[in-house]
Amino acid sequence: MSLTPLFEGRIDDYIAENSDVANALWYFIHIPKTAGSSFRQELATRLKPEANIVVDRTASDLPHRERLLAAVKGFLADPQYKNARFASGHVPHVVARPIFTQRKPLRLVTMLRDPVERVISDFRYQRTEAHTGREESLRRFPTFESYVREVGTQNKMYKFLRESPQQDVAGTIAWLEQNFAFVGVTEDYNWSLSLLFRLLAIKEKPSVYTRKTVDNADNQIEDLEKIRPLIMESNKLDMQIYRHFRQRLNGAKRAMRGASPAPKVAG
Repeated sequence: MSLTPLFEGRIDDYIAENSDVANALWYFIHIPKTAGSSFRQELATRLKPEANIVVDRTASDLPHRERLLAAVKGFLADPQYKNARFASGHVPHVVARPIFTQRKPLRLVTMLRDPVERVISDFRYQRTEAHTGREESLRRFPTFESYVREVGTQNKMYKFLRESPQQDVAGTIAWLEQNFAFVGVTEDYNWSLSLLFRLLAIKEKPSVYTRKTVDNADNQIEDLEKIRPLIMESNKLDMQIYRHFRQRLNGAKRAMRGASPAPKVAG
């Protein structure tokens, strides 16, 4: 897998190198609030069997990392998913790595989003009834600014995608380009998904992304423009990743005008 041919304008080579093959596992690293739920549904309805790795957020006696590890271990032990064609979860790559070493062929995919918009959406969602940790979020973060300043909420895209905790942002970008079959952006959702559909030899058009967080009295944000520079500074690693891939994908989008159709799936 590699994004290099795509970014060099070699569209046919990119399609050939990253297209679907028989029994491949397409794994979506689902970074919170990157339009991932809609994205996941598009793939889960077309690649069967499919699995969603669910982390037990009610096990408050366990550290968060231990809950993540338990979810991955449970996935690997479940025979129902031995031959899964698609899987996803809110699990960082560092924790999910055992899945990738045991399942071949493998296609890693992810979606990115403008970090400012992602942070806003994440904060607002966590304060809705749909979020299981709503009460804790309300207690920990009385204001949006308090949420932005919390180190644990910052640079989530980088933390989800890095190969190791020691890898810097430049290394993470290079590693993604060399090991992922697909990276899309929420701000160009339909085109991104259309590109992925070419890899999967899917001829339908993707659905329009329309899902929005429900408004309520607890998730309103005041003085957003005042806080925006703080969001950007606090998430500067995510900003570097997003800007890099947005620019490279814009170039690929222009180059794709002359690309040939995707090859048929092998097997």
